[in-house]
Amino acid sequence: MLAIRLMRFTIEIESNDDAFVDETVTHDFRGRYEIARILTRVCEDVKSGHCDGTIVDINGHRCGQWSLEEDDEC
Repeated sequence: MLAIRLMRFTIEIESNDDAFVDETVTHDFRGRYEIARILTRVCEDVKSGHCDGTIVDINGHRCGQWSLEEDDEC
């Protein structure tokens, strides 16, 4: 019998401070570099076995959180 494992990944990022403003790129791309950096960090945490975490921007400010819920394992 095939067991179905349910998984939910949630991430919330508030991008309202200086870490998300890059004056060297056009308005359409502001903050994308910081979001990419954050996502890379979260991916590393997930691969390391973490189930949740606080997101900190490049300036050291808390700007969000993430969680991975997986059939009572986390």
